Amino acid sequence: MDINANNHRIFGLDLFRSIAILMVLLSNLLLIYPNLNDKLAQILVLFGFWGVEIFFVLSGFLIGNILFNLYVQNDFTIQSVFSF
Repeated sequence: MDINANNHRIFGLDLFRSIAILMVLLSNLLLIYPNLNDKLAQILVLFGFWGVEIFFVLSGFLIGNILFNLYVQNDFTIQSVFSF
């Protein structure tokens, strides 16, 4: 029996998710080391911003894909969206 038989993960999405996590974690270095030089601090702030933006895009893509698949089913009702 294959453990990953029902696992439909997409490598590219997992890669972007891991990059976003690393970017947010790196931006939190500013909380630990607040006296970093200005250029590095600006880069880390941008890392945090873009990491969160990547998360929002991935969430929208994944939730949108689920909702679209609900919509194209023959038994689609507005209640199925609310139960989602």
